[in-house]
Amino acid sequence: EVSPVVKKVAVSVPKEEVNASIAAAVALYKSSVQIDGFRKGKVPNSLIEQRFHDKVYAESREDLINLHISQIFSETKSKPVGGLQVDDSADNFKRDQDFAYSFTFEHLPSFELPKYEGLDVDVVSQTVTDKDVDDVIQLLRKRHAKLVPVEGDAPAVEGQFANVDFQLFDEEGNLLKDIKGDNFDLEIGAHQALPAFEDIVKELRPGERKESPLTFPDDFLNPALAGKTVRVKVSVNAVKRLDLPELTDTFAQSLGYDSCDALREAMRKGREQSIASIQKSEAQGKLIDNLLKVVDFPLPPSMLDLQINLRVMNLISSMEKQGRSVASLGKTNDELKALARPAAEHVTRSLVLLLKIAEKENLQVTETEVQKEIFNEAQANHEDYNALRERYIRTGLIFSVQDRLLADKAADLVYARANIKEVEAAPEQNSDANPSSETSAQE
Repeated sequence: EVSPVVKKVAVSVPKEEVNASIAAAVALYKSSVQIDGFRKGKVPNSLIEQRFHDKVYAESREDLINLHISQIFSETKSKPVGGLQVDDSADNFKRDQDFAYSFTFEHLPSFELPKYEGLDVDVVSQTVTDKDVDDVIQLLRKRHAKLVPVEGDAPAVEGQFANVDFQLFDEEGNLLKDIKGDNFDLEIGAHQALPAFEDIVKELRPGERKESPLTFPDDFLNPALAGKTVRVKVSVNAVKRLDLPELTDTFAQSLGYDSCDALREAMRKGREQSIASIQKSEAQGKLIDNLLKVVDFPLPPSMLDLQINLRVMNLISSMEKQGRSVASLGKTNDELKALARPAAEHVTRSLVLLLKIAEKENLQVTETEVQKEIFNEAQANHEDYNALRERYIRTGLIFSVQDRLLADKAADLVYARANIKEVEAAPEQNSDANPSSETSAQE
């Protein structure tokens, strides 16, 4: 026991088992390889072992270790979290010799689970109003709207679209070829471009052009432009607006519903399900937080590191989507990890607690459920399913997917056994207090 969450296992293998493993690998190669002068399957074992020595020994050693690890986990009823670290040497694996190696793995800590059945939790009751349904349908209409020209020659205003061409030039007047736009529909007020660029566009009527200096912020994602001032040439080709489809039975039928009434009813049910899902998630969070207050345990390092790294990666991705560089924060990678650590620790503690509940309740996750989860992630991120699954297996993240699904089942169980009480929402209060920018960025 290296620590309360890490174990190291030493394994001694007698030479008879080593020889049997090598013989099995030789037999496998013998049935598939072709060597000149011999018929397939008739090559002498000694020649196979000599010709393919390194591959035969590497594969037989790996197969033997995997077999042992599987047997050891089965016999000891141990379950690793994260990957395994095997300490072995190819030089020690030889025919007619005993073989010794060790492997280290992390596991869930041992602790007494608090009572998680019959807990009280409040959920705020919410009612879907006609306005809620109207708002959802309005979003549907916008999603299926078409851009049409605006009458007149006034510049574009907020909510309208300016169809623009633009080019950038450096201080010497050289065209920056990689940064330009042709017939680009810019939605005014949607924060799709730098505010300074949008201000230029809002001055121009259809058919007008303007050349103006443009300064990029210091934290702009493209380091070649960050903090630099260039000249931009912009022309507005047209001003457009969204032409929303009329709310008719025909529109509803185009979305797969029989009528407007059927569309409204479906949107209402969908909104109710969404609210119920949010209420359930919030209630589960309260239940888990209350359980964590009365129990303490160490965290497996790899589980915590994974959550820290995920948060740093999400921060980088979020900033890149805003066109900002993470370097603009002025923090090292270690400092970013330190900022992410408190939230990562809370998530990891919640995960460990739920996995222990799942273990006690003998909850299981099937291979089909794991595949479905990876497929959904691939669909959401527009990735190839097979490539994503292979990456998860190769990096060990497949264990993280399994743990997440198990934790979800445990959270559902705790929620199902809780005493749910609906309460009225507290009246809204006006406050001038703003959340800390550092805390908001960290979350």
